[in-house]
Amino acid sequence: MSRNWFPTTDAELLPFTTNLSTKLTAAPATYGAVAGDATALAGLLSTFSTALTAAVNPATRTKVTVATKNAARNSLVSNLRLLYKKINVANLAADKREELGLPVRDGTPTASGAPATKPIANVADTGEYAALLRVVDEATPLKKARPGGTDGAVVMSYVQIASEAIPTDLEKWSFKGIAKRSDFRVEFSAGEAGKTAHVRLMWFSPRGQLGPASDAVTFMIAA
Repeated sequence: MSRNWFPTTDAELLPFTTNLSTKLTAAPATYGAVAGDATALAGLLSTFSTALTAAVNPATRTKVTVATKNAARNSLVSNLRLLYKKINVANLAADKREELGLPVRDGTPTASGAPATKPIANVADTGEYAALLRVVDEATPLKKARPGGTDGAVVMSYVQIASEAIPTDLEKWSFKGIAKRSDFRVEFSAGEAGKTAHVRLMWFSPRGQLGPASDAVTFMIAA
């Protein structure tokens, strides 16, 4: 797998692989793969996503959960390397490679970069251990559609304990999912009820490149 395109951070690897897995699951043959390839990737992605959440959540972050996350990442990367070779053999058209977030191999790749704008999130409703977020783009706040060249938004949260300082490093926040639509339900545990939650989002491109993080939306977790 070329280092020129492969995401190097967990925060970038997750949305990149989520996009790849979604495309392969929907139509594996279209991308030179088979159903078994899509199933294997989806399983490894799920394991990595769960392990990553435990590793970045201050309440569950330990040497064990970090080691588990690293092992899950290594397994996922190994699978991606093999899958990349298989897709290359299929000699896909440029547009299909772009859909997967892979570099075009015709010598004239289409320029693409990280999203330039950030999401705006507001709490539309709250319920038992959850909140419904309404997400728009800062450039088009009156429209529900996400900006062109993006595949969704990464949702991160931090549950504040008492008056502790909120970390600026989003690697220390908890991954809550991928927002594909304007409405996204973010869920918490029963033990977090009554605490203050902070949520930030980042648009990501089909190649897993992250845009700037949104301002935090803050609310009390309902019981």
